[in-house]
Amino acid sequence: MPVVGTHNGLIVKEGGVSGIVYQNGVFYLISDRGPNADVGAGTAAKGKSPLLFPFPKYAPKVWQATLEGDKLQVLRNYSIKRPDNTTASGLPLPPSAGNPEDMAWSDTLGTTIPYDTWGLDAEGLARTPNGDWWICEEYGTSIWQLDAQFRVKKRYTPYPSQPQDVALDPLWGKRRSNRGFEGITCTPNGKVYALLQSPANIPDEKTGQKSRLHRLLELDPATGLTRTFVYEHAEPQGNIRNQDWKIGDISAINNKEFLVLEHAERKKESVKNIYKISIESATPLSAAMEFYTPIEALIDANTLISKGIYPVEKKLLADLTQLGWEQDHDKPEGLTVMSDSTFAVINDNDFGIDAPKADGNIVGTGKTTRLYVYTLPGDKRLGYKAPDARTPAGMISRSPKSITTGSALLPSLKYHLENSISRMPVSIWRQLRVR
Repeated sequence: MPVVGTHNGLIVKEGGVSGIVYQNGVFYLISDRGPNADVGAGTAAKGKSPLLFPFPKYAPKVWQATLEGDKLQVLRNYSIKRPDNTTASGLPLPPSAGNPEDMAWSDTLGTTIPYDTWGLDAEGLARTPNGDWWICEEYGTSIWQLDAQFRVKKRYTPYPSQPQDVALDPLWGKRRSNRGFEGITCTPNGKVYALLQSPANIPDEKTGQKSRLHRLLELDPATGLTRTFVYEHAEPQGNIRNQDWKIGDISAINNKEFLVLEHAERKKESVKNIYKISIESATPLSAAMEFYTPIEALIDANTLISKGIYPVEKKLLADLTQLGWEQDHDKPEGLTVMSDSTFAVINDNDFGIDAPKADGNIVGTGKTTRLYVYTLPGDKRLGYKAPDARTPAGMISRSPKSITTGSALLPSLKYHLENSISRMPVSIWRQLRVR
């Protein structure tokens, strides 16, 4: 990967992949807000929680890549553009745009960097059949609609302030700190779905910490209409607390079914699961349903159902920790369905940097970007319906070697997944290194 820059003698390379889409033999990867580190424990912070941005001009990018054997070959990249065609940044939004907790410093002395009305912390990437790109981001819990050249057409946000902004329900703005929209996907019928990383702080932060219920947004770009469904994350287990569970991404299988990446890490314990979900029997929320009690306050699915509200159906498909996922890759954040039997997951390496003491003193972690491709056995087909996406001629590249119609030709290696109900074989996996 290309070098972003050098900070205090440390060479920092591109990375931070937080979303992935597979189409026509090509992977598209999106980076998040860029290299950053906690500096809240520094002497200049004085009780605040700033972030150090060593490269303030960094702009989130979309990378085009193909598989070449066991390597992910990067072909080109695209910058995300504001409506005036200038490059968007990864700097925080102003507090008036729903991001009161994040401030950016260019050094550990407290030199502040101005907020950016078009800043974004991109966390997911998707594409509708008409060729538009869609990204979701955490700063303002917003969804960006982009044209084929990645320029903003519309921004759906609970804090509209620009001519291109379309208002979302203000409830979406009550996301947990730094846990806004984490996954986005598009179904073959052109609808867009975005999933919150954690339960929202509704009515307050204490409730959000206890709740297991996430909001799933459905947006129909053709009509502008939205609906909200409810997703329940797993129960606490071992050292993993309720508030440790996070959504990594969501990827459409067809118009009603999706794969969801759910994970949690704490005290050297790690859970990384892929679930197959369906919204077919789920109850869309209405204002009347939440007139007295917001869904987050109902805490779990059993209580939700007792009120006549049904969450999405959910079934464990794969436990990645049983299938070769490396333990030190603690942030699986990109998921894409490649075919009826194949899906891929990519990690966010945080650009290979960290500030272990949260004082802004950055060190290298050695973490790289890895793509894992998993192929299910023949009796575990997903029911996949491929979107009829339009790919501009300038963006079509050669298909990856050993890939035909999205299915990786991998050496067989069998594992077994266990849950309380069944044992399910998952036959093939491979780790693909990015170089």
